[in-house]
Amino acid sequence: MFYNIIVNYKSLYRKYRPRTFDDVVEQGYIVKILRNQVLSGNIAHAFLFTGTRGTGKTTLARIFAKAINCENPVNGNPCGTCPACQALTQGSSDVFELDAASYNGVDNVRQLVDSVQYLPMTTKYKVYIIDEVHMFSTSAFNALLKTIEEPPEYCVFILATTEVQKIPDTILSRCVKLDFRLVSTKGVTDLIKSLLDKEKVAYDLDAIKAIAEAGQGSVRDALSIAETCIGAKDGKLDFQTVIEVLGANAPEFIQELSRSIVAGDLSGALSQINYAGELGKNMAVLARDVTKYLRDLLIIKTDKNAAKLVSLPSSTFDKAKEVAEKFSYEEILNCLEILSGCDTAMRYSTTPRYVLETAVAKCASLTRNDLIETNAKIKQIERKIEEGITVTKYVNTVEYVNKTEIVTQAVEPAKEEDAALTAANELPFETVEVEEIPFDVPIEAPKPIEKPVEATNAKPSYKAINTAKSMELKGFIKLKSRDVDPMLAAIFKGDDVKVDVYPRKVELIVKSEFDYKMLKEKEEMLKSLIYEFCEDGMPFEIVYNEAKTASNVGEFQNMFEKNKVKVNR
Repeated sequence: MFYNIIVNYKSLYRKYRPRTFDDVVEQGYIVKILRNQVLSGNIAHAFLFTGTRGTGKTTLARIFAKAINCENPVNGNPCGTCPACQALTQGSSDVFELDAASYNGVDNVRQLVDSVQYLPMTTKYKVYIIDEVHMFSTSAFNALLKTIEEPPEYCVFILATTEVQKIPDTILSRCVKLDFRLVSTKGVTDLIKSLLDKEKVAYDLDAIKAIAEAGQGSVRDALSIAETCIGAKDGKLDFQTVIEVLGANAPEFIQELSRSIVAGDLSGALSQINYAGELGKNMAVLARDVTKYLRDLLIIKTDKNAAKLVSLPSSTFDKAKEVAEKFSYEEILNCLEILSGCDTAMRYSTTPRYVLETAVAKCASLTRNDLIETNAKIKQIERKIEEGITVTKYVNTVEYVNKTEIVTQAVEPAKEEDAALTAANELPFETVEVEEIPFDVPIEAPKPIEKPVEATNAKPSYKAINTAKSMELKGFIKLKSRDVDPMLAAIFKGDDVKVDVYPRKVELIVKSEFDYKMLKEKEEMLKSLIYEFCEDGMPFEIVYNEAKTASNVGEFQNMFEKNKVKVNR
């Protein structure tokens, strides 16, 4: 016994497929080109439609095939009522569609080429629509080449592909190439709203925005998701239903996990990832959700109109705004930069969870050790400079700071009658006020000396180091070289390299021979970084020794002896 089964249901993307140029969503310049060709009658013989899936390539090919054969076009659109339009709607042999993914051999193309010689039966043009044309073999492309170059006047070829890089240049040069763009989230949202209104389906606006966002610019994908969500809803289509259908994570969970990551709470972040794993959540989806949330935080942090730019429900947006206010722009940006690389790494990993946990650990480490500490030190230095720096005068040396320079003046050693201090070999100090020294005071170059200065009770001039600037320069080199030369950044991260900034010189002192050789190899890069840090540039030297030699002491004493300054007591 046989049963006749009548299926009346059609998917949303089939039921509401555009039938005229006016129905196409956001492919403006392509529609304009095709419409103008219909109106002018100057029809190109071959087109190549390229772009992501679900953006309207096959749909526009069918509309164009109807429009150029329509007997009564309306502003370039097919009328849909003339005999030619009716014949093409019902399926005419004058419009031939070939799926190159299934029929990609040279024999299939030869059959197509043989049919080109026959005139159209009921229409003006014979149109050949070849979908996924990049699947053709090399022989098939060669068989098509001559025909597509010089087809009969009544033939039009429309090739569609999602991978234009696989199309031979010989084919590309013979076609009018039109690139289909991804449809904006707003465009997809408006389309879904209009279709659900026609279907009389109640919905929340936040739910529609989530569906449009999940479509990632593909109208067909978004409509398929919407159709699934409609089947899963109980009453009104709400945001929670869409989240469950997509397999996405709850906004509250993503918010808490993101907050832990940016705050450097590694223990809390790993616990939350473990919880998601126990629920069977996809780690790749979790990474994308966190990355998207951090991106939203960045926009909220920097743009006053963030509410229009991020697709978050109103309640979630208010909470995200509170989270964004707790962290700096740099903290959010660094975490976003690390996590954005997870997607690619997860594709080629058998353990995506480990990839995500490693990235989270990097974010926590960066937030704790580098960013916060460096920012705190910089702010502390800036505050001291604004408030003024206290100058300390030793019994035998005077150090003063003129904002950008440190100059040391040798003073007479302590008197012998001060027996207590001499016996204890201590250096008492007192704070004194010092007058500012103009920046243009010349400092003569030190003359070489043959013998080191005799050791005295006085502190050596070598102590004339700008400690704050030394610390800031070391952090500057580490930060600047992190992306350009990770090896250089690693050398400056620990205590193996000491940076000393003097009034007219920078010294890099290393403990190990390996670090010394590495820094010598990278001397040009260091030179450029130091010149970038110091406005007027400074010479620098790489020293393979922790201790200073006596010649160093003598050299700096000689230099500053000739540039003594007066101290206001």
